[in-house]
Amino acid sequence: MSAIYETSHDPHDLLPVHRHSDAYLTLVVDGAYTEFGPDGPVRCELGTLVLHPPFHLHGDRFDRHRVRTLNLPLPGLSPSLVMAMRRVADPRKARALLQRHPSAWGALWEAADAAVEPRSLSGWQPMFIARLLAGDADAAAIATDIGISPEHVSRTLARTHGLGPRALRAEWRFRRALVGLAGDGSIASVAMDAGYADQAHFSRSCRAIIGMTPAALRRRIKCVQSMATQPR
Repeated sequence: MSAIYETSHDPHDLLPVHRHSDAYLTLVVDGAYTEFGPDGPVRCELGTLVLHPPFHLHGDRFDRHRVRTLNLPLPGLSPSLVMAMRRVADPRKARALLQRHPSAWGALWEAADAAVEPRSLSGWQPMFIARLLAGDADAAAIATDIGISPEHVSRTLARTHGLGPRALRAEWRFRRALVGLAGDGSIASVAMDAGYADQAHFSRSCRAIIGMTPAALRRRIKCVQSMATQPR
């Protein structure tokens, strides 16, 4: 297991959307901030635990106070993992436990309180996003159909998700492909199941997103999974 580390962020800092190749757990030990990305905006307050899957795209918008977080890399977790948040009752005790016994993170997660849910979106957003991800039409056509200007849609999604409509659809398609690559199906079938036009389309997108071919990404995922199952 990789070493745990602490990060500190100044008031009003903004981290644009980014991704880490390994899964990791975050514990908010001071302050509060909003995490945003394809999952929507979620409020992270003192004591919030955030479980990020591998290659999870997200950004962070910090409040008027300094924020400190404790972070534990978790190499070996599957790309099929979904981003999730919970809250611990005693952040100080949780911090001390993670620092002394990082391998106890799973027990800490299971003992945490109920899940922290994303913020509710404005009236048109859930319908728009559902149709966008279903791929039934392009973003401009969906916006026009529900009576919202494409420009307003783009501005709103950039604020709440950190991505415009096209990038949001592309990211969810890539997430589906990540899950597929963890299995044993052919890369061509993974591409089709995820919603790419063909394997070449998937290869171009994969290179653009993480600088790797699908085959190289699959080898990395399989290698990490194999290492995670080896006796320690």
